[in-house]
Amino acid sequence: MQEPPSTSSLILFAMHTENPLSIQRLELMSPEDGGVLAFQITVPSRVITNVKKFHSLRAGGPFLNTEALYREAITNPSPYYKLLLAYRGFEGVQQVRKMLRRLAAELKITERMPKAVRLDNGELARLQFHKEVQTLKDTGELFGYYRELRDGVAHFILDQNKSASGALQFSSTIVYNYAAVSAVLLKYLRLELLQLRDYYEAFLSGAIHGQYPLWNNNDRGKYHLVMCPMMKQRLLPTNSTE
Repeated sequence: MQEPPSTSSLILFAMHTENPLSIQRLELMSPEDGGVLAFQITVPSRVITNVKKFHSLRAGGPFLNTEALYREAITNPSPYYKLLLAYRGFEGVQQVRKMLRRLAAELKITERMPKAVRLDNGELARLQFHKEVQTLKDTGELFGYYRELRDGVAHFILDQNKSASGALQFSSTIVYNYAAVSAVLLKYLRLELLQLRDYYEAFLSGAIHGQYPLWNNNDRGKYHLVMCPMMKQRLLPTNSTE
């Protein structure tokens, strides 16, 4: 089923804009001994993001479902659900890679697909992630490292002896861990999707969809989009009387 234009635009907005890592907690510290006088949990954080000009319409291709998962994750207030959706999205990335590889073979495209995104180990160090995490190389290793957290969410209704990590503990301590990890996983999920999308649009999209006029800034104002109930959308010149 095709996404409505409004939903597609929201997905594109979410993918185009780099969302900051979430603020887990604000603390009021004592100037005397550095103790915490008061704190506030802020999940999700509210921020202002500056967005550059971008097109709101483009071919969805094999990215629609995974990009929709990303949009749902970054707008959801639960760090547990964010993490689960991040893993679902990463599974989608693997499917996208398979589809792009198949399309490239069918179209006889020789350009090699991009490899997994490399991690910014310096950033992970500044965010005070464990030293083992700071030595990971790419997104595959990152998602593999935190697999137990994913299983804790996915299996929390199962018997403790049968689940990978026991019942999920909804505590104030664990929520910080899930919030930080889910934010980093979603950051690298987005980067994976962006580089695969760039490859798709550079080498595959033109042969599959043809040139779409609204992609080009020079064509702005020359066409308008006609939405007809129960009919496919059509692109008509602005001077058309139809």
